[in-house]
Amino acid sequence: MLSSIQSDGGACEKTVQYLCDTTPGLKTIKLELDYPISDAKILELTESALADTNIKLILMDAISSLPGVRFPWEKVCGLCRKYNRYSLVDGAHAVTQIPIDITQSKPDFFVSNLHKWSYVPRGCAVLYARRELQKLLHTVPIGHGYISSTQPFVVSPISTSPEGQWVTEHEWTGTIDWSGYLSVSAAFEFIQNCGGAEKIREYCHNLAVKGGERAAEILGTEVLKMDGSEYTANMVNVRLPLDVPDEKSDTHLKELAAQRDAMLDMLFDRDCFPYPFVMTRRGKKEWWCRYSAQIYLDLDDFEKGTIALKEICKDLQQMDFSKRIRKQTDEEIIEEMENMALDPEAKTS
Repeated sequence: MLSSIQSDGGACEKTVQYLCDTTPGLKTIKLELDYPISDAKILELTESALADTNIKLILMDAISSLPGVRFPWEKVCGLCRKYNRYSLVDGAHAVTQIPIDITQSKPDFFVSNLHKWSYVPRGCAVLYARRELQKLLHTVPIGHGYISSTQPFVVSPISTSPEGQWVTEHEWTGTIDWSGYLSVSAAFEFIQNCGGAEKIREYCHNLAVKGGERAAEILGTEVLKMDGSEYTANMVNVRLPLDVPDEKSDTHLKELAAQRDAMLDMLFDRDCFPYPFVMTRRGKKEWWCRYSAQIYLDLDDFEKGTIALKEICKDLQQMDFSKRIRKQTDEEIIEEMENMALDPEAKTS
């Protein structure tokens, strides 16, 4: 059994669902986090779940995506060791955004992208596994370095990496683009030229805190925070002055999707893209926005983006999305009929 600790889902949740759909007998326990929630409460929920002896692995974020908040993953890894469970940390937003010391946090598995905060092209990531557990992980697709668990060891046709056979297995998997990997040294050199990772974190964190406060002031709303817990690293979440469509309506989800599409279109038209998302808080859906503080931004960028977002929210608040859905449905029917008329087989029938 696998236990995942999440807030409002995302790619991680879809991956877990895929595993359940394709692996007989695999079940999950999802710990729903209703933000704002304290680190102490998260640890309490986790320890309560670990009392179930069938749980084999805990999957957690280092920094969740939506909302973009720090998660007490180091302490949860400690609980996993206490109860003799495997820990898997999804650190997609972690590298460079927060300090990471694997020797102290001691996760069993840790993965992270480098393109989000380390100035490396997409497709380049980090995979860590505790040495004695590396035999459980293999590449997809299987490459030249694969080590069989049932057959005698056969030396790979390519040279073995000085880091060991497991690294060799992951080094050569066929027609792979190496350019992302080769850029890592240049990206880390760039980080050093900017004053180092700690200097970057200091600037971005301070900007996120000040920018979030300024955005909330402009919008007349609030920043997502909790006394005694540090949510903000380089990302900050601010509530939007916008109601979601009627949750009791039969077409609520379609209306919500139309509302989001309209918001994104308006943001693109203004060359502005703070990340809007819907979060369920205390049983009610709310519109929030995640701001990411980067070294190429300053407080003016937060203000300009928020002013545009406030105007968009005002326009969206006046729209009746139930009518937009009905109109969209009529247009889809007309389009379908027109496509049928253009079908050669339809014309000859």
